Order: sequence, then C-alpha cells, then structure tokens
Amino acid sequence: LNTKTESVTIKMDTTVSTFGTASYKQGTNNPVVNLWNFIMGKEVITVTVPITEKDSGLDKDNIIVTLKSDSTTTTVVDKALSGNQKDGYSLSFTTTEDFMGTYTISAVDTAGNIAEASLQPADSKIVVDTKAPTVTLTPSGTALKEAGDWAYTGTVAIGISVEDEEVSSGLKSVTYSIDGEAAV
Repeated sequence: LNTKTESVTIKMDTTVSTFGTASYKQGTNNPVVNLWNFIMGKEVITVTVPITEKDSGLDKDNIIVTLKSDSTTTTVVDKALSGNQKDGYSLSFTTTEDFMGTYTISAVDTAGNIAEASLQPADSKIVVDTKAPTVTLTPSGTALKEAGDWAYTGTVAIGISVEDEEVSSGLKSVTYSIDGEAAV
C-alpha cells in the first residue's frame, strides 16, 4: 500500500471590511465648493468612500448602499467599485438632487464577512436647510407713543429670541448690529 501525506495550510478570513471617511465631488476638486454647489444648486453629488479589505476581496454586487431621508429609503443601484485588496477599494455612488439624509453601506466580502456602516452627520449627513431661522426682537423700556413701535427714551433692553425649525442643521450663531456699527 502506497500512501502519500501532504500538508495544506488554510487561512480562514474572519476580518470584516472597514470604511474610511467619505468625500463629496461635483465637478471641482474643492470639496467645500462641491458641497455648497449641491446645497445651493440642488444638483447631484458623487459620494466616494474608501474601503479596506485585505483578505478575501470585494465585489460591487455584494455592496448595498441605502439612502435614507425623513420620508423615503432608496437602494442605490448605480455604484462603482475600483481598486484591489493590496491598495484598497474605493466605492462611488451618486445621490439624487433632492436628497437630504444619511446613507448606509453594507459590504459582504467574498468570505461572507459582513461590514455595515451607517454614516452619520460628520461623515455623511447631507442637509439642505431651506428655512431661515426666525428672529424676534422684544424691546422693553419707556416707549414714545407718538413716534411708533421702535421709539424709546432712556435705557432700552432688547430681548432676542431665535427659533430654527430645521433641527438637523441647527443654529451656528446670532450676530447683530446697532446703528450700523460692527456686528456683535
């Protein structure tokens, strides 16, 4: 009886892919201008996310991108995957011109490991705030009845109230100017 023994090494891939920081492009190489053009021009924007998968590799058909806004959830069909295991991958997809929300990426490598990322405000929340905040000024003091609503004598305290209905974008700052002086 002849027997031959061979040794085989099997590497088990249990490492999930990792996602890098997203970038946004819309015709220029300046990401700030691109995001501004998207917000103001209501045009589409291309989102690119680097993905690291060093072991078994990725296939674009096993990557699901979901766009979620307040009213809809859409799966992105048109996406591109470039790169390789050694140098890393780059996933690109395009949003619609009216998209406001977050996106989720689910990537299954060829070994079946699932990586999911719901990319949130700092990385991916695209918000188009179309409503200006409401500013209300309330003076208190001695009003001159005959001069109108904003005629006062002596010291006048002015209360400032600001409301912003767009909770997702928030209020960055409030400035004011008195008699054309520098804004405070």
